[in-house]
Amino acid sequence: MINKDIIREWVNELRSGRWKQGINMLNDGNGHYCCLGVLIEICIQSHKVKVEKHAGRDNILYDGEDKFLPASVYSFVGLDEMPAVRDGDYLSDLNDSKVSFDKIADLIEKKFLRKGKKNNG
Repeated sequence: MINKDIIREWVNELRSGRWKQGINMLNDGNGHYCCLGVLIEICIQSHKVKVEKHAGRDNILYDGEDKFLPASVYSFVGLDEMPAVRDGDYLSDLNDSKVSFDKIADLIEKKFLRKGKKNNG
């Protein structure tokens, strides 16, 4: 089951202006994050989800991942996989196409939090 509290926190953080958006990786190691990287950091910092975080060649790896959510985050959030959020587009694709964090937050909210809609992908 989707952890809607975490989804709400993620949406709020994406809209907060505290995160600089980056592309093609979860975290470039210089303060720029993919929208999924923001979710990972929320899980680590606010909820103490165990994720091994270490420097890669030119980025930060999370449990060895530089482009995808680690299994521990999928499990904590309550997802088996990342569903498409709009017309077959995945969050990472939208992020890498430079869709703003605000717009991505709107799509996440619509997909997972709106009442009366199917919320699990």
